[in-house]
Amino acid sequence: MCNVAINYKIIIAASLALGVLSACSSSDKEKAETLYAQAQECMGQGRYDEAMGLLDSMDHTYPAEVEIRRKGMHLRPKLIEQTTLNELSKTDSLLAVTQLKSDSIAKYISKVDNPIEPYYVAADFKGKDVTSSPGLYARITPEGQFYMLSSLNKPVHCTSVMVAMPDGVSASTSVVPYDGERNDRQDGCEVITFMQAECDTIGALVSKNADAKFTLTFNGDKSYSMPLPESQLKGIATMYEAASLLRNLKVYQIRKTHLEKQLELARNQQARTYNEENQGNE
Repeated sequence: MCNVAINYKIIIAASLALGVLSACSSSDKEKAETLYAQAQECMGQGRYDEAMGLLDSMDHTYPAEVEIRRKGMHLRPKLIEQTTLNELSKTDSLLAVTQLKSDSIAKYISKVDNPIEPYYVAADFKGKDVTSSPGLYARITPEGQFYMLSSLNKPVHCTSVMVAMPDGVSASTSVVPYDGERNDRQDGCEVITFMQAECDTIGALVSKNADAKFTLTFNGDKSYSMPLPESQLKGIATMYEAASLLRNLKVYQIRKTHLEKQLELARNQQARTYNEENQGNE
């Protein structure tokens, strides 16, 4: 009798456990379906990122709900497609605006076909030797990197330069020690090449204040100051803007290519999941 009673208790306990599991399973299915329905609603309202987040939550929270998660797998590529189309539209707009600005500024810059590496200068300075007049000259590489050359025909042993406005606002280059290459001294002329990271602050300041008056100071063993010629000032402002536009064009073109590939993948995935769904219904 005792064994019979124990068996009954085991059966009852097992039945209760199965009932609880069944109830939990039913509850999980309903919750997963609710998340899926919310994701569909968000997609219909154009809230694609939110819809993707709901599908992620459904997958993470209810991994056992295979059927509803499979429906989510069919929805994902549609969301990716719409998100990608939105990003493509934004990128195309940015590309068009940047291209228009680039076309507008193109007449103010000229390419120099240097045998070592071609570069661009302000149109007014094409064919001019930087050693012929002291000052600060801007250039950009074909990749859109902004850089500058300082030129001084006085024995300052220059290693850096600074530009300053009348109100005291100033910007300086990094120090480039004499090495006979980037910092060179020949025939009484001191020429330094400052790469973008070393002179970007000057380019930014001049570009934002292209109508201001600047004082250019050469610093080394001693200092020498002179007014920054207006032609050089305008050249720096023009080249700094052109460099930014050229870099942005390349970034937007790369982004567009990436998005176009992403769109193709999303559409291919949609076609595959559509075929899988149809085969499953046959």
